[in-house]
Amino acid sequence: MKCRALFSFVAIVAMGAVGTGVAGASSTPTEYFTAVSTSEAGPATVVASGPISAVGTDTVLGNHRDAFVFPDGTLTIRHEPLTRSQKFDARSCTFTFKETGTYVIAKGSGAYAHVTGSGKYKVFAVGTGCDENQPPTSFAQTIQAHGPITL
Repeated sequence: MKCRALFSFVAIVAMGAVGTGVAGASSTPTEYFTAVSTSEAGPATVVASGPISAVGTDTVLGNHRDAFVFPDGTLTIRHEPLTRSQKFDARSCTFTFKETGTYVIAKGSGAYAHVTGSGKYKVFAVGTGCDENQPPTSFAQTIQAHGPITL
């Protein structure tokens, strides 16, 4: 698997959980997103819990944009990485990838047409494969994100 392809894919779908704000500082509810994928090529399943409670898919729109497509509407997410690390163990043919960053809900549609929000995310991916020019033989990625949201 090409490291560049993995790096790009993980950056595109990035989301994750890191605390936001001071406890009790705001009455704005918190939305939690968890995305899980077992294929480098996607799609990721996204679970939203909080004011939005739904299961959907992550559609990649570009290097820094994704659409979370739920039964009642779609959220367009803009995200920017803050930290990244990537390791490859040639002996075991195993790679890991970690990233943290921020996201903004840039747009909503359907039931989420007026949604606004932002937060922080964390990505962790692991896979196996000795040939960097081929897709990995196994792959798992978890993305966690949370932040305040207004419906």
